[in-house]
Amino acid sequence: MIRNICVLGLMLAIAAGCEPGTQGEYGKKAAAAKKSEPSTGIYYEGEHKGRFFVIGTEGGFKKLKEHGHIPYARTLIGEGPEGKTLVIEIDNKNPALTDSLYAQYLKKHPYYAEQEMHGRYFVIGNPATMDKLIANGHIPYAKTLIGEGPEGKTLVIEIDNKHPEVTERLYSQYLKNHPYYAEQEAEGRLFVIGKPETMDKLMANGHIPYAKTHIGAGPGGKTVVIEIDNKDASLAERLEKTFCSNHKMAF
Repeated sequence: MIRNICVLGLMLAIAAGCEPGTQGEYGKKAAAAKKSEPSTGIYYEGEHKGRFFVIGTEGGFKKLKEHGHIPYARTLIGEGPEGKTLVIEIDNKNPALTDSLYAQYLKKHPYYAEQEMHGRYFVIGNPATMDKLIANGHIPYAKTLIGEGPEGKTLVIEIDNKHPEVTERLYSQYLKNHPYYAEQEAEGRLFVIGKPETMDKLMANGHIPYAKTHIGAGPGGKTVVIEIDNKDASLAERLEKTFCSNHKMAF
């Protein structure tokens, strides 16, 4: 869980003596990061004005507190917690610092990135895989969910054969960033679904356990069936709002 402690939204973690063990930006080899540590032996991370900073020097932290930014940084759009822009300090006197900070960040926050390409929406859990996507336009192993991406795009989620749990982690994070929404016609009715497991029930049984029905209110006079969650009253409201926006109508 992401923890933010107030000092202009920054959290301090002492990282002296830690040996980073993961990759730099996208597929950079981690050898340099593994052999290096911040010269000061410190590690700051935290949110400030909607961006997530990772800093390895006292001077950098001081500049952030005083000015709200740091002079030199590697910026990774969408790679911070909850899709925030990630800003990693660059120290021109210590070129290895940035990769080292990124490696330490990845230990605390496993890699997650979203990338639209060729009309499909990719969810990636490994920097090296992102390199392959950018270079080739596709990735070697993936779970494909047709129509489940933003604006109905096909969603492509990375599969890591050595770490099967990665796909579930990526999909879970994606759903936090983009709450599930799907429309499915079945038996002459148009169902609006807000959870993947409910869609599974619809496909298996032709109906869902709890729903709100708008008779004849859908496109072509179809009855619209909105999922209800008895534990989450906001679900049906969100689904109705999205449906009406997609179809430029009101119930």
